[in-house]
Amino acid sequence: MKSKKLQSVAGRLLILILMFSMIFSTAVFAAVSENDNQTSSQNTIDTAVTEDIGIQYRGHVQNKGNIPLPDGSFITGPDELGTRGESLRLEGICIEITGDVPVGAGISYEVHVQNKGWMGAVENGDYAGTTGDSLRIEAIKINLLGLDGYDVYYR
Repeated sequence: MKSKKLQSVAGRLLILILMFSMIFSTAVFAAVSENDNQTSSQNTIDTAVTEDIGIQYRGHVQNKGNIPLPDGSFITGPDELGTRGESLRLEGICIEITGDVPVGAGISYEVHVQNKGWMGAVENGDYAGTTGDSLRIEAIKINLLGLDGYDVYYR
């Protein structure tokens, strides 16, 4: 008797869960009446994919030069820039925004270089740092331009 009651309760719970999943589904359903006098082009959905906004960067590392190779290529966030366990300094960096970037939007960044201090802000892929001076980047400030509602996280 208990087994049948348990099966009945479990069955009803399963039905309830399925009903809720249909009601609160994140999918969007659309239907067009057969009697509508609309052309088929008016019933299409725009399926163009927009690319999310992202970040890419490259740098200059002591004894290695420009990374990544080949020269001019970029690392895509959130991957690391630099080396591990080699005690080599990062001497310069270039940062760019990628994806579906609105007109007028960009990125500004400023580096603090050993024995020189803050070097002044650069934007949108310009080089920040030094080359051939054997001086490390000690800090960086990154700001988004014209991208309200977006944040930059780095470590």
